[in-house]
This record gives sequence, structure tokens and C-alpha cells, in this order.
Amino acid sequence: MIPFKNTLLSSLILDMPTQVGRHFLANCESTELFSSDMIANKGDILGFAYFPMDCIIAFGLAKETHLKLGLGLVGYQGMVSESLILGINQSSFHIHVQRSGTALRMSAKNFAGQLSKSEKLKLFFNRYLNRFIENLAQTAVCNRFHLAENRLATLIVKMSELSQSNTIFITQESLAKMLGIRRVSVTKAAVSLQKQALIAYSRGAINILDQHGLKLKCCNCYQLEV
Repeated sequence: MIPFKNTLLSSLILDMPTQVGRHFLANCESTELFSSDMIANKGDILGFAYFPMDCIIAFGLAKETHLKLGLGLVGYQGMVSESLILGINQSSFHIHVQRSGTALRMSAKNFAGQLSKSEKLKLFFNRYLNRFIENLAQTAVCNRFHLAENRLATLIVKMSELSQSNTIFITQESLAKMLGIRRVSVTKAAVSLQKQALIAYSRGAINILDQHGLKLKCCNCYQLEV
């Protein structure tokens, strides 16, 4: 059994020659990440590649110094500091910890060295980067065309799956930033989902009452990403 919760690393172990996979993992270290910690601001030099285990990391763009539009969440299925795959040691986004937990990390220098030594390893991460870009494109479509209620349902389901819990602790302000809408729009959408008995929404916490019903409210972006 693979002793790693991160499914990207699990796939790496299965896909890589034994020596390559073990050497890559041997150069990772465990670290604790805490909610609201900033991993990097846009343009910052990246110190590490992160592979979340049970934490959730959010990334987005900002106006001035405040995060205004979330572009995605990364949990146990992926990695953060994806520009390192291209050999670019500079963050393309504002990256912060949305949910506390653990992650494995590797120094940016070491990560670049690992990829330079193995074409198969480089191809593996290029494929991940391609999926990452596809998801970004889908997010752009979602932000432009889908209704706030459906987008909120999608976000709640995604966060539930990444945290493996039916209870999500998050503020209205954070939801508004992640969805790129006003807080009043978040309130309206949340009240609607609550009236349909899909969620129970109180200050700072969302409890999913009907997981199946909530998934039916998700926009089709959810179906495309699972």
C-alpha cells in the first residue's frame, strides 16, 4: 500500500521506474500548513513545490493587495507551484492556505533537478500541468456564464470532497473572493440552497444536508472535473 494521501504522488509511484519514484519521494519533507498562511504572492520567487495531503490550498489573482478572485483549489489530488514544471521559479498567482493540514514539499531547486534527470518524470508533470490549464480555462467559462447559486453549490461540493467532510468552515468573505462575486450574492445563493434543504448555513460554517441533491445543483464544471 502506498503510504501517501496525495493521489498525484501515488500515481507518480505507480508510473515511474522504482528507482526514480523512490528517489523523488526521498527528497520530499513533511510540513504543517495553517489556514490563511500565504505561500506566495504573484511574482514572488517560489521556494518549494507543495503536495497537499489533508490541507487545501487556494490560488487566485488580486487587485492591489487583496485577493479578489479565486481561480481554484488544490488538495490531495495535486500540487502547488506548478510554474516550476516549466522551469519558471516565480509564482503566477497569489497562493494561500484555505484549510490547515499537512503537505509534502520539495525545494524548487531540487524539483528542477529531479525533472532534468528524467524525461519520464518531466512528461508526468507536464501532463498534470496540462490538466491544470484545462481547469483554469473551465473556471474562466464558469465565472462568465454560470449562475452564482450553481457555482456556490459546486464550490461547496469540491471543498467537501477535498476535506473529506460534510462540514466546511469558511466565511462569507472568503466565499465571495473565491467566486469573484459580492457578499450579498453569496448570501442570496446560500439562502436559496438552505431553503431547498441542501445545506445548513450558519456564521462561518456550512453543513451539507443532502450531498446528492447538492451535486445536482452544481454547474456542469463539476462533472467535467471529476
